[in-house]
Amino acid sequence: MSRRKRDSARIMYTADRGALENDEIFVEFITGSHDAFVVEDADHILTPRADGNDNLHRFLCIADGVVRALGRKIIFTTNLPNIGDIDEALLRPGRCFAVLRTRNLERPEAQRLLTKVLDGDGARAEAALPDSRTVTLANLFRAVSAPAEASPGTRASPAGADPSSAHATRTRSSA
Repeated sequence: MSRRKRDSARIMYTADRGALENDEIFVEFITGSHDAFVVEDADHILTPRADGNDNLHRFLCIADGVVRALGRKIIFTTNLPNIGDIDEALLRPGRCFAVLRTRNLERPEAQRLLTKVLDGDGARAEAALPDSRTVTLANLFRAVSAPAEASPGTRASPAGADPSSAHATRTRSSA
């Protein structure tokens, strides 16, 4: 996104299920200048409507209208074990651009990634790493996303949001 824009991408982020149950966050995404909306741990949104999912309709409306017209992206992370557990409407061509599976990173891999994200600050990367043999990408993101310790090129919105709040706006440099 940053390369396409030739400028920093503006990203809206939430891991708060409650924030997704009202329209405020959707209005902000539609009317704001965000390039993407990242919804972490979105299992409850992605499951089939036939199974009683009442949350998916908002995303389908946004994806079919404003997002497509403005070239914005919605990115979901999930721990669903099977792609078949995702509502088929989300996986149709034109709505779903990619399905990526990630594995946990071994501690040395995680430290290399964090060191790169933290502009070569290996000591800070080591300090931020969770104390475990393997690390998820979500845990790495959380480790470096606290407002007081935001990584270079990343800043919290004026609202001072962090990933555990209702939502956060992040600007990521294209470097």
